[in-house]
Amino acid sequence: NMNWGTLFTKNLIPVTIGNILGGAVFVGSSYWFSYLRKPKGSA
Repeated sequence: NMNWGTLFTKNLIPVTIGNILGGAVFVGSSYWFSYLRKPKGSA
């Protein structure tokens, strides 16, 4: 049984939170690997 309340509480809100957290982790780690990680042999 789907109504507007369950649509938001059981679908849209968890999906939005997951997308924000997942995007932050994956984009942040890709930037870290690309630009901020020091190459081997540097101090």
